[in-house]
Amino acid sequence: MVWCIKIPLSKQGKVGVLTEGAYAYLILVNGNPLQDLNLMGDPDKNFMLIIKDGMIYKNTINQ
Repeated sequence: MVWCIKIPLSKQGKVGVLTEGAYAYLILVNGNPLQDLNLMGDPDKNFMLIIKDGMIYKNTINQ
């Protein structure tokens, strides 16, 4: 599994870190998108965890 992190450039404050209060979008992908970019084309199947602005939008890690 691979952690993909996207940092919004418009935010000010803590960026580029995984700490409480930091700004980041996190996507946990089931596979390595650097080896298989097609994983990004089916997020319902391949994205296991999606966090945006500190809110969990999808979490299928324990399923």
